Amino acid sequence: MAESNNKKIAVISMVRNDLFFISKWVKYYGLQFGEENLYLVLDGHDQTLPRDHEKINVIKVPHKKLSRTRGDRNRAKLVSNLAKSLFCRYDIVIAHDIDEFLVVDPNTNQSLAEYLQKPIHSSSLSALGLDVAQHLELEQPIDHSRPFLEQRSFAHVSSRYTKPVVATAPIRWGSGFHRIKGRNF
Repeated sequence: MAESNNKKIAVISMVRNDLFFISKWVKYYGLQFGEENLYLVLDGHDQTLPRDHEKINVIKVPHKKLSRTRGDRNRAKLVSNLAKSLFCRYDIVIAHDIDEFLVVDPNTNQSLAEYLQKPIHSSSLSALGLDVAQHLELEQPIDHSRPFLEQRSFAHVSSRYTKPVVATAPIRWGSGFHRIKGRNF
């Protein structure tokens, strides 16, 4: 775990009806930043608590049936407000979809936690978005007992997934975290 003089980092995601990625999200970000710094918003009181919920912060909110577009906007607003409230305790807040994982270029020989300790001179950072997918002719279906990326060798570079997910100050994310309202990123 990071020393006390290091930047304190929180990670937020919101989910409905997905247990597969929650456990991967908790494991990955928990190892990077400590499970006590993870904030998982469950969309609906009918949602089952994830298996690995004991040390993370779980917030259940009432489910509101909305179109996909309105739902994405609603989620971005809710997460933006939560992130804003966390800046009194954290220096950086990462917010993204549950199936998105922020990874530093392995050639830097740094973990994500180490990378984010460097000076950041903007209110947000984004990563190059890669949509990892199964090559149906060359790859088998996912084996849940093995690491995900060990089983996938193909990805599509996508500006759609190049999102400003790292915030160093309160910001208002747009629908799906694809943009920041009122600012370039």
